[in-house]
Amino acid sequence: MRFRRKRKRRPGAEQAPAADRAWKDSGLADEVEAFLGGRFVDHLAKHGQPVPVWAVINRLAHADHAELVHLVDGDLLDARYGAPKPHAWAVHERFIAANVLVTRGRTPEGLREIQRGVLVPLELRLIEDTRHEKMTAEQVLDAGARALESFPTGA
Repeated sequence: MRFRRKRKRRPGAEQAPAADRAWKDSGLADEVEAFLGGRFVDHLAKHGQPVPVWAVINRLAHADHAELVHLVDGDLLDARYGAPKPHAWAVHERFIAANVLVTRGRTPEGLREIQRGVLVPLELRLIEDTRHEKMTAEQVLDAGARALESFPTGA
């Protein structure tokens, strides 16, 4: 059995291995941050990347209470993230966001409960499902509406 010797670094050489630098420079951290913040669609659009259909549910599954209130009010101008372009499914997204906020997520705590209990699991299921079957944004939002119907009111 042979063991590789650890190479000594030359003075002045970069400290981080190339793989670590590549990960940081790849934009993956920004993409993950956008995904977890409910801004995945806007991030992809900003970088000219195609938007997967499951991403329709991303803002609903991860945005905070105030952001969903802004969405329902039609105020898409958010100083922190810029002004996202409205998407073809914006009306449907707005309708479901209003449904979530009015009937189940009146408080930030109630919203987090419905996100953890319904919307995040739905998003993860749709990521997997859309790998195997073609769906439209409307079908994804319909799946979201159906999933919300099963969640107990009064959250």
